[in-house]
Amino acid sequence: MKTMLSLTAFLFLTACATTGMNSGTGTAFINMETTEAVTATAHKLGTKTGTACSSNILGIYASGDASVHAAAKAGGITNITSIDKQFTNYAFVYGKMCTIVTGN
Repeated sequence: MKTMLSLTAFLFLTACATTGMNSGTGTAFINMETTEAVTATAHKLGTKTGTACSSNILGIYASGDASVHAAAKAGGITNITSIDKQFTNYAFVYGKMCTIVTGN
């Protein structure tokens, strides 16, 4: 009985405390690390790469700027050729989402 109560409490608490860093393909309970395409242009893939990230802890504290503008600025890119999103989630405790921009 004690084990069942502990399991129920654990499931209830983890459902309430989530990082929200879920990819388009879903999320994983223990560990998730995935990169997904967002958009691409007809132009040849650029030679520069810029990355901008935001993170979240238990859905309580979130910080960062993962915008396309911030990623392009970080890579010194003025002509964007593709945008990808990279998701990381560790047991719904820590989540991170990065925008990866390529271009020239």
